[in-house]
Amino acid sequence: MAAPVRTLGEPELLRCDIKTLDYSYPLAPEDKIRICFTKNRGKVEYFIVQYSALIKGRWRSIMRFDTCHGYAHKHTFHLPKKLIQKNIKLSGEFDKYISENPKAFSRVPSGVHVVITSSSDNTLSESNISIARNSRSGNFIEAHKSGGSWHIKPFEK
Repeated sequence: MAAPVRTLGEPELLRCDIKTLDYSYPLAPEDKIRICFTKNRGKVEYFIVQYSALIKGRWRSIMRFDTCHGYAHKHTFHLPKKLIQKNIKLSGEFDKYISENPKAFSRVPSGVHVVITSSSDNTLSESNISIARNSRSGNFIEAHKSGGSWHIKPFEK
């Protein structure tokens, strides 16, 4: 008998015993979320909620919330903290630029992923380009910051 076919969004039970459940939910071919928890007498004693992405052929943990040390806390992985902070800063600047420039906004197709690059930071640009190129789905555009100007252009995978 053939194995049942799974579709995106359908949970896959990884491990199950009396107290512990561990699920992996595919969000897209290159993204998934894991939810694991242990219950004792109806109360959750331990949990993990983890987001992972397929990058360069390997699953990498990007962010995890858990109670591994006896209290709820967050772990962030993969990109160095400085790159994450620069991405957040530049994303905010690009959002502001787009909201203040309707002509530029009209050049951004609906549903695309924006790849942020900067002429002043090759490490950030190369990292963001690599992540986008290793993504298996989605349409992309590049938002490139050069000096004080933003340039929106097609992104070549």
